Amino acid sequence: MQTPPKILVIDDEPGVRRYMERALADFYTVLTAADGFQGIAIAQRNQPKLIILDLHLPDIDGLSVLARLKADPHTQNIPVVIASVRGQTDLLFEAQQSGAVDQLIKPFDVQTLCNTVHRNLRFELPEHSPHKTASPPPPRRSAAGLRSTVLVVDDEEGIQKLIQRALEPAYSVVLAGTGQEGLQWARALHPQLILLDIHLPELDGLSVLARLKSEARTADIPVVIVSVQSTTDIMLEGQQAHAADYLIKPFHPDTLRLMVERHIAANR
Repeated sequence: MQTPPKILVIDDEPGVRRYMERALADFYTVLTAADGFQGIAIAQRNQPKLIILDLHLPDIDGLSVLARLKADPHTQNIPVVIASVRGQTDLLFEAQQSGAVDQLIKPFDVQTLCNTVHRNLRFELPEHSPHKTASPPPPRRSAAGLRSTVLVVDDEEGIQKLIQRALEPAYSVVLAGTGQEGLQWARALHPQLILLDIHLPELDGLSVLARLKSEARTADIPVVIVSVQSTTDIMLEGQQAHAADYLIKPFHPDTLRLMVERHIAANR
């Protein structure tokens, strides 16, 4: 019998800890800590497969906990998901730069929590799991053969080139400079992932996202919203419109590659 992976939740709110424990307990061993130092000690002792870390803790803040986890060879390879409330974009960006693999925006529902945990653990759930979704259709071949296709919809040539350099030759990268062009490529190629800028000429990113999700042919394509730090509300609106994730400009190429790899792996 497969041993359930251990997940550590570090959060000073008892209600949040209980909520996550109940949501995840069927398929994971959930450990909890009410403060940062306790969380670090539990992580060192139990070696969880994933840590969900709140940014605001009573003794030591979440960013400091993250820094200590990443500096310790015993815990540096444990993926950390940051839990935060709305409007903390700067802190989320700093956490991302410091090695966090994902974010959860409070309040979040059970499905969002489970999806975030599953994709970062890459743990195969039993067939009877209430959170196991139907397998997506197999990825279509791109023009480059068996490489997964990533569609980049951004009107800034510099950003296009940065993403292209970061992802090729591992992926086939298709570039679109407008929302309409992005829709045309999405329909024609059915890429494995779309990186979609919010600010586009003529048709903005949220409108493009809405059209993608309203069409049967493109509704299943995961879309990562790309935006600047000051547009937290827009990014949350994108999340509500079923964006798979968001990437804050400026971003490091390694952060981009990890995010792309994670989402494509989760949708194979």
